[in-house]
Amino acid sequence: MSMKINENKQTDFDAKYDREIMKAAFASMFWSVLSSKKASGYKLQDLARALGRHKSAVSRWFGSTSPNWEISTVSDIANALDVDIQIHAVCRNTGKIFGPSGEVKSTSTIASTQVISEGTSAKPTMRVYA
Repeated sequence: MSMKINENKQTDFDAKYDREIMKAAFASMFWSVLSSKKASGYKLQDLARALGRHKSAVSRWFGSTSPNWEISTVSDIANALDVDIQIHAVCRNTGKIFGPSGEVKSTSTIASTQVISEGTSAKPTMRVYA
């Protein structure tokens, strides 16, 4: 019985770790977009204004703790930054890649895109592209 409890604790730990990695991937991706836009004069204040949020709230998103955004917030940030988000899931067992329209047969567009995050260990869980 203690073996099952330990397995559950490891599974919980892995799930929490994967969630934190995913949250950090989105924050890092948006920070990269912001950094790129800074060259043309875009500021964090501009993002806050576009989202109808106070600058300090937006600033906290990019601090030491990864934000726990809802999907609607991720969408709002992407729209405010004028970027599209492409998400592909990779099956851990087969390596098949799935997008919103089903299985992706050609990986040419994925291979030419920079990977922002690959889940834990050598098995990618989800890749986030900007």
